[in-house]
Amino acid sequence: MYISDMLKSISTVTVSTALITLGIPKLAVAASLYSISDLGTLGGDRTDEIGVSDINNSGQVVGYADAPGEFEYYHAFLAQKGRIKDLGTLGSYNSAARGINNSGQVVGESLNSSRLRRAFLWENGVMKELGTLGGSWSVATNINDAGTVVGFSTPTGTTEQEHAVLWKDGKIQDLGTLNNSSYSFPSDINESEQVVGYSDGRAFLWEKGVTKDLGTLGGNGSSAYSINNLGQVVGYSDVENGFPRNAFLWQDGVMKSLGTLGGDDSYAYDINNLGQIVGTAQTGEFREYPYLPSNLPEEIAHGFLWENGVMTDLNNLIPTTTSWEIISPWAINDLGQIAGVGVRNGQLRAFLMTPKSVPEPTSILQSLLALAGGVGLAMKYKPNRG
Repeated sequence: MYISDMLKSISTVTVSTALITLGIPKLAVAASLYSISDLGTLGGDRTDEIGVSDINNSGQVVGYADAPGEFEYYHAFLAQKGRIKDLGTLGSYNSAARGINNSGQVVGESLNSSRLRRAFLWENGVMKELGTLGGSWSVATNINDAGTVVGFSTPTGTTEQEHAVLWKDGKIQDLGTLNNSSYSFPSDINESEQVVGYSDGRAFLWEKGVTKDLGTLGGNGSSAYSINNLGQVVGYSDVENGFPRNAFLWQDGVMKSLGTLGGDDSYAYDINNLGQIVGTAQTGEFREYPYLPSNLPEEIAHGFLWENGVMTDLNNLIPTTTSWEIISPWAINDLGQIAGVGVRNGQLRAFLMTPKSVPEPTSILQSLLALAGGVGLAMKYKPNRG
């Protein structure tokens, strides 16, 4: 990514601290209005059959969408600069993209020619299979800028277990599970190869061979969705046994609730390297949704941006003249761009929100270089994750 390339000699931690201390403008602010664009479809009949997984610092978005054809098949896509591209499959009919790094490498899952569910890496127009722990299937969930891929796979001789794995330098590593349970599902990896996810009913952090239980907000269960390069983790946790569930931010061994938008539940899906968090939260209001099969009223859930202790409804940050309702923002990059799924004219659609007050990259670089020369910043490279 161009931001990462400019900051190769400046540590993420130092830059973040310097931006706050010296008053250099942040890359995005909650008070900014956002523009919003429709990412389009792959041309299938079910235009609302679409999901968004990740975004990088170039604004490239990945996910899955209904593909053209007689049957209801979905394919992995890469959306950028107003265009959406079908990434194909490993030889069968379904695929889904789960993560993208700042080099444009995409990972996910696809059925191969034997109709087995397999993890893939897509780069330079080619999708290749990543293999398994010896079992029949695997899924890749994310990739960092070094090209290390995280996911899960069935071990040899079983279809009843799923273990977190790393694919690195052509090899696959079993990360095990929490409390020797039968499953662990990782969701994200940062540049330090810290991995977060869900195992034995709890959010976990894997680091250097050790799997740690991140705890809960008071209930029994929790799950981690994202980790940034500062080691901050977000996800959701039971507040009491069962419900409600609240979005959380975990850092330095402490898990705290991010609150809601007035309802009971909230879920945090992604955090960028500036500590901005996106997710979805209930508002406490009810109505019928035309795209849901139930005729019963459902509680309204809206996408949120959490920053500096404040949760803001994303629908309050887009022009009131738009026909969008933001439901599920799944990813945010270091420029504050947000990608997810919302409702537009009664249909589920994928969107990209872009803040209108983003400093030019050149001015950011000049400010940081001047700062580095003046106060002697640490010169350790730690690239950003989108």
